[in-house]
Amino acid sequence: MRRLGTVKNCTLDIDLSDVPKEMFKTKARKSDRALYKALTFKLIVRIEGARLVFSFECGGQEYGAVNAEY
Repeated sequence: MRRLGTVKNCTLDIDLSDVPKEMFKTKARKSDRALYKALTFKLIVRIEGARLVFSFECGGQEYGAVNAEY
């Protein structure tokens, strides 16, 4: 039986500077109680003809552009 793996298609870069700071929630990692910031978001992918268009949403609001590098 042939095993399937994953293949990197592209790299996405998102500028988070326009996202309001209050949308980032402070969390603590259980293993060592280190603090980190978490952000709930949606990455939307639309097909327009032969290309993929990516958008980034937080709280129902679209923020900035998503740059794809193939």
